[in-house]
Amino acid sequence: MKYSIYICLLFIGISTGLRAQPYGALMRPDDHPIGFASMNARGQNGTTGGAGGDTITITNGDTLYTYLRSIRSDKNPTLRPKVILIKGTITAGDKMVYIKSCANVTVLGLGTNARIQGFGFEIETSQNIIIRNIEFWDCPTDGIDIRDPETHHIWVDHCSFTDGATADPGEGGDANHDGALDYKKEATHVTVSWCHFMNHSKTCLFGHTDGETADSVMCGTYHHNWFDTTWQRHPRVRFGRCHVFNNYCESNKLYGVASTCNARVVVEGCYFQNVPYPMNIGYAESPAGYLNQSNNVFDGCGTPVTNGETKQLGQPASNPHNWNPASDYAYVVDNPADVPPLVQQYAGSGKLFVTTAVEHHESIPRSRMIMENYPNPFNPSTKIRFSVDARDHVTLKICDVLGRPVAVLFDGAADPGKDYAVTFDGTHLSSGVYFSVLQNGTTRLVNKLMLTK
Repeated sequence: MKYSIYICLLFIGISTGLRAQPYGALMRPDDHPIGFASMNARGQNGTTGGAGGDTITITNGDTLYTYLRSIRSDKNPTLRPKVILIKGTITAGDKMVYIKSCANVTVLGLGTNARIQGFGFEIETSQNIIIRNIEFWDCPTDGIDIRDPETHHIWVDHCSFTDGATADPGEGGDANHDGALDYKKEATHVTVSWCHFMNHSKTCLFGHTDGETADSVMCGTYHHNWFDTTWQRHPRVRFGRCHVFNNYCESNKLYGVASTCNARVVVEGCYFQNVPYPMNIGYAESPAGYLNQSNNVFDGCGTPVTNGETKQLGQPASNPHNWNPASDYAYVVDNPADVPPLVQQYAGSGKLFVTTAVEHHESIPRSRMIMENYPNPFNPSTKIRFSVDARDHVTLKICDVLGRPVAVLFDGAADPGKDYAVTFDGTHLSSGVYFSVLQNGTTRLVNKLMLTK
């Protein structure tokens, strides 16, 4: 069987050519976010963007600006979901272009050279927004600015960000460029994944100012991003909860991750290389936050500064600052040693190989899997049922919160359409969160399990 498969981009509702890439041993499909953007919260179950909606291809800034104004949901609450396909390089002056009061929108770059140049997107009072496969180049204010208490469920995936300059910005940053991707002003449930940040100073801000205590409601996930010789803010976090996993921080000039203003930050499975301060609690005038690190690699780095429990995430539970992201959503951590080659090969725009839309869904096959278990929570055993629609080698493993296999329940060929049932016995394991990981060829499905004794 070919190592890559073609899948339908679920969020569009039409078919586009999008090749699922083999993200190493723990490859996950590209058709949904992981982390806070995946959660059922605030009346929105996950982030689906323009699924099932209308599609428009845009090639110039004037059309983009006009179209975004025309799809404001506050002006027309009955609008269908929308998919905006960006083709080639789009310029629109040096101002931010608003995705304001919009809902159920996907902005997707076509091909390998979709670029937003000289301006950025400000996402405000908007919900269920996806931005993928776009390069943001030389954006004077921000590449993407996510803000406002009514903004939630935002997924930014496989994008690239650079200020386009060749000069070293210095410790104070570049006066002509602010943030690459900023997240603030009480927005919630954001995931930033598989993005490539390069040649930038103020990279990713989380939380507006030291006095913005209302930002405590914010929650965000940053995973499998490549922070490539950028200076700072990978991210810099004020208030709220922030999960940083499987990122590659390479030659960052000032620091990697900073937790300030009572933020609760978990950093796990990341690879830090030649970073003088890979982790900080407090920065500049900002008071300390809480930072819990686990299973990270520090290669040629200074000493990480943390103040959370490092032996087991979220313990002791009596400490309100010890937060375990697995209590909110399911995820699997790749081996941090594998992270540099993974993100170097697959992070950034142009890696999804999105082609122009075709007319028929059935022209692009897609592998589907179903997995469920009952009871959950369980003690000491639970039955896991699964089925697949494509014949291939199937494995079903149970992993702990660090992604380490603790049991293999199925390993062999599975017949399409047949229902399988296996039992997971956790008698010999301690209470806690585990994950059932079903893999069929290069497609992977992960469910969260809770063992209580």
